[in-house]
Amino acid sequence: MGAAKLQEANGLTIYVLGGSNSLFGNGWVSHYAALKSQEVVNLSVGATTTLAGIYRLLQDGRAGRGDTVVWEYALNEVNHARGGYSVDLLLKNVEHLICICRRRRCRLVMAIFTPRPQELAPDRDPYYDQLLALLDHYGIGSFDMSRAWRAAHGLPAIPAELYADNLHYSHDPALLDFIARGVSSVPRRVPAQVAALRTDGRRLRLLTDFAKQRFTNSIMDVPAAPLPLRIAPRQAGRIIALFMICRPNEDVGVLAQLHGPEGSSRKLRISTTIDKSFDRKILKAVSIEHATGEAWPLARGCEVSMRPVKAPGPAHAEYQLKRRLRQPVPSKEPIVSGVLVELDPPERPSQQPPP
Repeated sequence: MGAAKLQEANGLTIYVLGGSNSLFGNGWVSHYAALKSQEVVNLSVGATTTLAGIYRLLQDGRAGRGDTVVWEYALNEVNHARGGYSVDLLLKNVEHLICICRRRRCRLVMAIFTPRPQELAPDRDPYYDQLLALLDHYGIGSFDMSRAWRAAHGLPAIPAELYADNLHYSHDPALLDFIARGVSSVPRRVPAQVAALRTDGRRLRLLTDFAKQRFTNSIMDVPAAPLPLRIAPRQAGRIIALFMICRPNEDVGVLAQLHGPEGSSRKLRISTTIDKSFDRKILKAVSIEHATGEAWPLARGCEVSMRPVKAPGPAHAEYQLKRRLRQPVPSKEPIVSGVLVELDPPERPSQQPPP
């Protein structure tokens, strides 16, 4: 058996983390799975960013040495960058995922997709070059669908008719097979042991022990807790994201508040109501850094409370959520699925020589 085939046979499980292009039952992932001898576990969440992929990977908890993680959030993240997200913030979270895979000795492959308006634009969004530079730093292989298709077909762009809409490729079998074979051909490597560029050596901790109920649908089964809720994290660090189960129809929001040990407080009104584009409940990653401009610092004695929004008015809204709650109603259903904390880095030993 050749080296490549031996590596394939010895591979354990493949975990796919991506947006809705990776979520469709008849999409490229089904073609990809047909090429593989290993089990393919799809942990994708649509209409969000790498933060949701981190949540799913950490909450699932199974990925470890020898497994493969396939990431596909570039299309979503370019869309979020166009909507106001900082590219630096998006790529910091990508680096967090890279470092998680490195610590677990998981191999990583990046599938890079492009939304239709960006595919047909004269210039590529700067996100892509910065993403590729980050991947190069860690020695991670990628399949760039736009570049691969153009090179294979001698075309200046992927034709518009090969998109179902601005954010989704069509289900043309030849197109999906091209993607699947392209992703499958990328060498799978554990990220290199190099210095972090964006995360300052911080590790992540996902807090879910407060959530005693479950939210279950056709694609996930995750912990969730109803409101009101009060959490006393024991970790020193900073909160970078909250994970919410969002719903259509009735206006529902969460008032999240960090209570400092000396009476200081930070607040954020969060919309958990889906706009008219969706008719079912979805998991959303709420970036505290994007919403407020900085992470929320955690120290001994801090508490986090969350309760229903009662007053009408504007609220922080992630992609496809309502920006204004007109008649907020309390919900008895579980809403909060997790809190993501960046832990303080370990203290570095002094470099000064002894006296």
